[in-house]
Amino acid sequence: MKGKRGRPAIKPYIKDLIYAKALQDKNMPRLALAVELRKLIEEMGELPPTEETMMSHISKARNHPVSPLDSPWSIGYLGQYDIPPEALPKVMSIYEKRLRAIKPHFTIREVLWIARLHKTIDDPISLERFAYAYALRDWIDFVLDNPVYTRDLDITLMRYMNGQITAAEIAKHPSIIPPLPTWGREEEEELEKNLRQKRYTLGIELTKRR
Repeated sequence: MKGKRGRPAIKPYIKDLIYAKALQDKNMPRLALAVELRKLIEEMGELPPTEETMMSHISKARNHPVSPLDSPWSIGYLGQYDIPPEALPKVMSIYEKRLRAIKPHFTIREVLWIARLHKTIDDPISLERFAYAYALRDWIDFVLDNPVYTRDLDITLMRYMNGQITAAEIAKHPSIIPPLPTWGREEEEELEKNLRQKRYTLGIELTKRR
């Protein structure tokens, strides 16, 4: 199947890559990102789409409605969102840790979940993992326009509160807290497919198991 100008049609995973990079590097000019993508796709051994085509896809991805809750967190947002003062030390501790990461990723949505859970979960590592999982579920339901459902996460939280799961176990095996509402690879693939239809991708950071 041929695309424009006699080029092969864009392979689905190449299109996914373009959309993912468009959202991940949303402040990079379209042409500069298209040039970077061309090099990346060539390194993969694939024929890249024209820069014009990639710029068009970048625009489509970036024009999709995005919740303000998925903006990067900064203290300036305290004036706009209700973060209890007693939750701020834990927020700042996790914020500092994320800023030291190679690709910092810390959203308003996640901070709100830290604030909601901070009195229930004392251990900072466990708090970060639970808040991350709830924020991810929250984001997925927003994108897919699904009713909020966190029953399996809730049961895991109850087990933690009852001492059936310890902070040491969570630190050693973070996957104890299920980040995705799936119970197998087939369901995860279906979830990823549904997100792609909305011009979103889970991305490496969200699916990586540590």
